[in-house]
Amino acid sequence: MISKTIFVGNGINYLGGTPISWSDLLKELMKYGQFEFDELPYAMAYEKIRFDWQEHHDDEDSSRLKQHIAEKLKDHPGNETCKKILESGFSNYITTNYDYAIENSFKSLNDKNTFSNHEKNDEQGEKYYSIRRKTELKTGQDTIGTVWHIHGEIEPYKSIMLGFNHYVGSVAKVDSYLKGTYKSDSNPNIPPIKKIEDKISSKLYDNLSWIELFFNSDVHIVGFSFDFYEIDLWNILTKRARFKSQSKIDNKIYYYTKLLSQVEDKIKKIETRKREMLKNLSVEIIEVELPKSILDLDKYDYERQWDEFIEFMRKN
Repeated sequence: MISKTIFVGNGINYLGGTPISWSDLLKELMKYGQFEFDELPYAMAYEKIRFDWQEHHDDEDSSRLKQHIAEKLKDHPGNETCKKILESGFSNYITTNYDYAIENSFKSLNDKNTFSNHEKNDEQGEKYYSIRRKTELKTGQDTIGTVWHIHGEIEPYKSIMLGFNHYVGSVAKVDSYLKGTYKSDSNPNIPPIKKIEDKISSKLYDNLSWIELFFNSDVHIVGFSFDFYEIDLWNILTKRARFKSQSKIDNKIYYYTKLLSQVEDKIKKIETRKREMLKNLSVEIIEVELPKSILDLDKYDYERQWDEFIEFMRKN
């Protein structure tokens, strides 16, 4: 039986706690020079900010900047929508968020619920990239789910991935994992990794990384804009589409979004191209018509939007 994975982006964090968009976060980081970045990918805007911090703080490795980001995001308590997702039967939770909203929501569901990440205090754990970084969700002694912070997390803050330099390094790590040449920088005891083609044909996976979930589980992508600069994820989808044409891949990938007619005019063109590209890469686009009562509100009702998506997933 194919397992179920949900992939959530920053959209989930507009609910509860102290939500902050990537745009607002970047603006808050512009302590040493404001600039317009409307046409810049966030990853490129971050590089400009990084250079400014480096100049003022001798912050060569961006550690001071990333520590500041971690401080801004550390107190997210979770929210009711996270709890609804956790009660929907998924076994894996992939997120690009650095905070612990999912984990904190899980802990608040039940007195017996805990979560643990064995690598946090492990000298051989990942400190920079997030290929095998995971957090186990436990009820008593039983592990009932796994959270994968694929773009880093608050602890360790050096793993936070925002700039192109980090993105390119991550793509190289992902590619080596797919090719079966992956070697850990911090743990020489990681066993040899099989090529993804061999895993697909044999149906035997290493179960070491979230990367494999795009090949052996049904992935439901919600609350994630899937911008074109997310090159690590586009790389995985491209490789999967190539292998799908050569081999039997049974899993499905779904991308949940609102109707194109409900998208703002200023981003409709690029949104159209994105959906076309995802379809070309064998991703099923699930367009959920949002009630006009949601769209007409002065303040966008994200909670009701998420309820629509979650209900659609449950029915299908």
